[in-house]
Amino acid sequence: CTLHPTFFDPRPHADGRARKYAVGAARKLAGFYPKLELRIFPYGKIFRAITEGISQGLENLLCKRAMIRAAEVIAGQVGGAAIIGDEDLEKIAEGGVESLGVIDDACELPVLRPLAGMVKEDIEKIANRIGIFDPSAHTANMCPPPSHPTALKLEELREIEEGLNIDALIESALPRIKIIKLRRSAWT
Repeated sequence: CTLHPTFFDPRPHADGRARKYAVGAARKLAGFYPKLELRIFPYGKIFRAITEGISQGLENLLCKRAMIRAAEVIAGQVGGAAIIGDEDLEKIAEGGVESLGVIDDACELPVLRPLAGMVKEDIEKIANRIGIFDPSAHTANMCPPPSHPTALKLEELREIEEGLNIDALIESALPRIKIIKLRRSAWT
């Protein structure tokens, strides 16, 4: 199984702390996983289209669906068989279990969520143990949190995405993906 981690970079709509953290964490993980390549997906235009174009409390779902859709395109390029999501127990409770089906509808590949049964504190303990925990990196939330549970028909959500031209925005971002090749070093 080959991992192809991807960081969705929202700049210029956020500072570079999260990107710096993602690169640093990937460097540490290269000590466990040789020949790791971190992809930096330029997500700023998509993030702006979603956060400026929508005011119905749907930003969270649209943001996650766009990231899953982009991850599926990348998986197709590298021969990936699944996508790994970062949702933990608290994120799932916050958005509702139903939202997972709405998010997963955006792609055909299976979406694995290894953190789904864990709370933030347990995840932080593991991250601290392997040397990648940095609380300052978690100050900006990539996808705006849901303001309230939304009962929206999936077809309506798809129409909003079509109006925002999400697929075209993803396609235009693909050539600007940066790949950082990380190799196991003697000191990791």
